[in-house]
Amino acid sequence: MITTRLDNDDGLGNRSIQTIQDHFKEVDKLLLNLVSGIMYDPHAKVMTAIKKSKNNHYTSLIEMRKPPEKMLTVLGFPHDHPPAGLLIENISLDNAWLKIIHEKNMKSRLKGKPILTTNKKYFEGVSNNEFPVSLINTIKYIGRRIVQKINDYLFFNRQ
Repeated sequence: MITTRLDNDDGLGNRSIQTIQDHFKEVDKLLLNLVSGIMYDPHAKVMTAIKKSKNNHYTSLIEMRKPPEKMLTVLGFPHDHPPAGLLIENISLDNAWLKIIHEKNMKSRLKGKPILTTNKKYFEGVSNNEFPVSLINTIKYIGRRIVQKINDYLFFNRQ
């Protein structure tokens, strides 16, 4: 049995389900983690690419079939703290998922490498004009990231 975590404000790329199925193994408690995706802030009109996001919430859990009360499912634990005993397989697939950043996100913040143009088609069935990008806001995002990295470097090197 495969269970997959997906929030109602996020999306999966057109090859994600097939990739999960291609990585299926008859192993109890195998967690498949799609590590690469796109983040988009529609308010700021900033898009970023994430290449290696381990323990993200775009995971699928494979379990051997058992009575429902004994199933863990992918919703049975916080995505950033998988329980001991799970085998984890990280899978690289460009644009495997789309995370929309909005004011109701509790923890999520925009991160990753900025995308300056939406000339490339990121998701089949979604027109690029659905993802307008603001060059000015993207430059502001880059500036904030640089300042944060300098602060992190100075803070960690003082100790």
